[in-house]
Amino acid sequence: MSGVFVDSSGWIAVAEDSERSHAEAVRYYRQLTANRVPLWTTNYVVGETLTWLRYHIHHRRAVSFWAMVEAASRLGRLTVEWITPERHEQAWRIFRDHADQRLSLVDCTSFVVARQVETNAVFTFDRDFQTMGFTTEPGVG
Repeated sequence: MSGVFVDSSGWIAVAEDSERSHAEAVRYYRQLTANRVPLWTTNYVVGETLTWLRYHIHHRRAVSFWAMVEAASRLGRLTVEWITPERHEQAWRIFRDHADQRLSLVDCTSFVVARQVETNAVFTFDRDFQTMGFTTEPGVG
């Protein structure tokens, strides 16, 4: 495995113990980090996750999530890719051209970055990634 892109649904499942997929997500995340698999995410995904945790759980949970992201980044296990104007424009084209799919703009930016870092594996519980040709892990029911 060359690396895994982490989507907000993966992060949320890891961070929130009331999530249905929490145990599976934590197990998978620990496996990835133990095997030193390179992980990527984006600043948009981090922002989306922070916002979800803040609004649906509690501010403390969002702060704890941020600390986890910072620690993983500091240890070199996670790279947070920033959405540049060029990446945003590419994502916008995907969003615009796929009216038949219920894609979020954040997901579209994730598609762009995952392709740029040349990974096909995405840690997510979101079927939209399969629709766009990605392999989802630990597996989307």
